Formats: sequence, C-alpha cells, structure tokens
Amino acid sequence: MHAPAPGRPGTAPAARSPALALSPALLFLLVFVEGFVSLGAEILALRRLVPHVGSAITVTAPTIAFFLLALALGYQAGGRVADDYLARVRRNFLLAAALIALGLAGPVVELAFAHLQPAPVAWAVVVCGVLCPVAWLLGQTVPILTNLLRHERVGARSGAALYWSTLGSFLGALTLSMGVMQWLGVGAAVLVCTGLLLAAVPALGGVAGGQRPAAAAAL
Repeated sequence: MHAPAPGRPGTAPAARSPALALSPALLFLLVFVEGFVSLGAEILALRRLVPHVGSAITVTAPTIAFFLLALALGYQAGGRVADDYLARVRRNFLLAAALIALGLAGPVVELAFAHLQPAPVAWAVVVCGVLCPVAWLLGQTVPILTNLLRHERVGARSGAALYWSTLGSFLGALTLSMGVMQWLGVGAAVLVCTGLLLAAVPALGGVAGGQRPAAAAAL
C-alpha cells in the first residue's frame, strides 16, 4: 500500500519550523538588541578602564581596535553556521549576558587591577578576556539571523539586518552614556545590557534545529 501523495486527503500537513515561524519584526528586534548590547559592552569596558589606565588615545584606540577585530571574527563565525540558528543565538546571548554581568562588574574589574600588575596586564585581561568574547559572540547574530529573513535578494536581507543592528548600536551608545550612566550609574548600565539579552532568550528558547523543518511530523 502506497503512502498518500503530498497535498492529497489523508496526508498530515508538514509541521512548520520554529525558526521559520518567527515574524520578521521579532528577528529584527533580536538584531536590534545585539547591536545595542554589543556597543554598550564596549562603552562599559571603556568606562571601567578609565579610572585605572586613563582615557589617552593609546588606551582607547587599542580597546576599540580589539573590539572591532573580535566583532569581525564573530561575523565570520556566524556566516559559517549551517543549522540550529536560533539555538546558536540563544547560547551566544546567554554566554554574553554572563560575561557582561560578571566580567564588567565594578568589583571584578577593581580586583583585576589590584592583583594583576603592571596595569597593561589587567587591561589585557578585561579586554581580551571579557570584551572581545562578548563582541565575538554577539557578532555572530546578524549573519546567523539573516538566514531566516525572507527577502527576495540577499542584499535586501543583509541591508535590513545591518540597519537594525546599527540602529541598536546608535541608540545603545546614546542611551547608556547620556542617560543610564549619568542618572543611575555604571552598574545600572551593566544590568540593562544583561537584562536585554536575557529578555530576548525566551524568543529563542526550546529551539533545536532552527533551520530544518520538522519533517518527522509528516511521516
């Protein structure tokens, strides 16, 4: 006895992939959060470093340079992801949230500079051990989620994702530096960045195989 052909009566409809069921608005929101938090982490790191190493161009420029390098490597890593898109972003958001909450906390940075001498050693630990991993993890978001955006052209997908990510970075830079840090302190800015990543996790939770349709349900 032959199984019913697809589309004929008696055939169970194919289940829709959780990743493909996400609305474009939600995907853009996730990219926006990535942009907000990634640049927010850079601003937080610079703010934590200033009391210990100053704000000279010889300090800020290498910090920004290493951040951008890690971000570029994150873009490359994200472009190589072939499946489990949302599960990968979910894991990255959780790891980045933990790194920001712990690694950019005031007491942790103070402890690093108190016990690691000379100061450039502590600087390297904060930048390479905290900021760069955060940038690498969050940098994967845009190329990964671009796979789930439905546009006719690749350029349209990439442009839309980069628009929302960069807009998030713009608003994150202004909001954290001119608002949160001024009125509530640096610790509150750490909580904002961590909270945004954790708030985005439920939209990514419980997803395994985010790219592949659940074909087994139709068998």
